Amino acid sequence: MNSNQESNMLICMECGPTMSEVLTNVDGRLLCSSCKFENESSHIYLTWDHISQFVHRLDHMLKLSCHMYGHARIAGVSRGGLVPATMLAHHMDRHDVVSIPASRRKIEDGLFEARTGRVDQKLHQSDGNGWIIVDDILDSGATFETLRYRWPRATFAFLTAKKLEDGIYIGEQFIGSTRWIVFPWEDV
Repeated sequence: MNSNQESNMLICMECGPTMSEVLTNVDGRLLCSSCKFENESSHIYLTWDHISQFVHRLDHMLKLSCHMYGHARIAGVSRGGLVPATMLAHHMDRHDVVSIPASRRKIEDGLFEARTGRVDQKLHQSDGNGWIIVDDILDSGATFETLRYRWPRATFAFLTAKKLEDGIYIGEQFIGSTRWIVFPWEDV
């Protein structure tokens, strides 16, 4: 390869220097045609390293701006929110995590409807003040809206989010993505 070819070479954010003539924006990253094909699958697969980074980021944000950080109790939305809630509890040196059962059933248009089930008596009788409620993803927002209505004073933390809401903490954003996010505990 001569120096003229090297100066005209594009840099793919996935594989590096490429002879491809065009780079395409895929979820905010410029990719060559072969990487674009691989990255346009219908899924985003997260690793345990990603999850650890996102939880660490959530812990840092909560520590800096959540007034109740030092004494908050933690609740995880089952099933997906239990893993990040437990990891966050370790970061915050909390020894218990309360489970909030939430069932979702698919309806015809592909959205989810949320229902909350029985919860810990102390959380059940509160307005959420002093609680950090953790879930794996803020996707359609159905579960979040149900929980926020039930516990309006709780602090909400999401490992990932496909949309933004006021007053929540997010470990990683996938705003506008239509791809299904697969967490490592789901990829069994």
